[in-house]
Amino acid sequence: MPLNRSGSVIKCDQNVNITATFGAELLLKGITSIPNILLKVYSRVGISDFQMMLLIHLIRLKVEERKFYPAPEIIAQYMESDPYKIKNELAVLLEKEMIAVSDYYDSERNVIFKGYDFEPLFLKVSDIWAGIRAG
Repeated sequence: MPLNRSGSVIKCDQNVNITATFGAELLLKGITSIPNILLKVYSRVGISDFQMMLLIHLIRLKVEERKFYPAPEIIAQYMESDPYKIKNELAVLLEKEMIAVSDYYDSERNVIFKGYDFEPLFLKVSDIWAGIRAG
């Protein structure tokens, strides 16, 4: 079976429809889910648009690429920004307790490593959600 550059299996077909191939690739490469409540209230918890986009990339990197603590240089590749600004905005998110850095354990490799933790953010969002539900 042919492999593409990333080592995954690719379809061998003489009658390739580029639009259909794009659609299949779009679905098969994964989707990053962002809770609607987070999108609705992030500004109410003090997160800027830039910081929200940064959080989305952190979530995607964690879920899709298993990068729990990506370097600012990696994140900057996906954003219209430089590593210095990414580093500063991460520091702001940590200072405002929107995210934390926690220890994670990988049982397959038997190692403990650092990674970004979104629990503080979800606690803040849950407080707003509770207020909306009560009101």
